[in-house]
Formats: sequence, C-alpha cells, structure tokens
Amino acid sequence: MKKRLVPVVVAIIMLIATPASTQGSVPPGVTTLMDNFDSGVASAQAANMAAYGRYMQYLRLSPADASPACPNDQAACPVLGVPPVRNADFVVNVYLAPDGWGYEVVGIYTATTSVVYTRTLNHGPETHRAHDWTGGE
Repeated sequence: MKKRLVPVVVAIIMLIATPASTQGSVPPGVTTLMDNFDSGVASAQAANMAAYGRYMQYLRLSPADASPACPNDQAACPVLGVPPVRNADFVVNVYLAPDGWGYEVVGIYTATTSVVYTRTLNHGPETHRAHDWTGGE
C-alpha cells in the first residue's frame, strides 16, 4: 500500500512547489477594481462589526448583480456598489481564528473558459490567507 501512495505524494509536492502564473495576464483594471472594492468592503465590515459584532459574508458578488447573495443567517447584504468589469466576481469569506475574527476578499477573474485567476486580500489574524493573483495557464 505504501508504494501506491508515493506517486500521489510526489504529485502533491510538485503542485505545491510549482510557481503559479502571476498578474501578467490579469488586466490592470481588474486589480484596481479589486483594491477599490476592498476599501469599500473594509468600511462596511467595520460598521457591521461595530453594530452587530460580526462581519458580513458575501457568497458571490458579480458587478452585474443588483443585489449580492448572502447566507441564510444574515438578514440582508448591503449592496457595495461594484462597478461593472467583465469576467470579474468577488466573494467575502468570514472566519474565526484562535486569535480572533477576520475576513478575506477573494477576487475571481475568468480570462477564458479554461483560464481562471484568483487573488485573496486578508483582513484578520491569519495572514497566510493572502496571496496575489494565481492561476492561469
């Protein structure tokens, strides 16, 4: 049985060690949009934490959406005013770490049907969650 696990372990190590494509194929406007969106999310999250003691989670935000999707345990998700950018979506994930609450803003850019890039901006104690644009060809 140990012999069968070796190729799987080697494949996983290769995936982890392989450098991902970087921002080179993501249009600069998408990065700027995500940075601006992140600033708006930070303001909304600070207000929500002060008022309700929790961050808001957004399941999927597409610039074309008039109202974002929210988990069932949230009364409402305020619209954050995402300007339209083709092929870009956002997700805001909330987490509770041993050192406290945090959230991450995940940008998803679909270059083609088979090429997808993601970027994560972290706000909270788990700094390992943040990464620049990864994915691609």
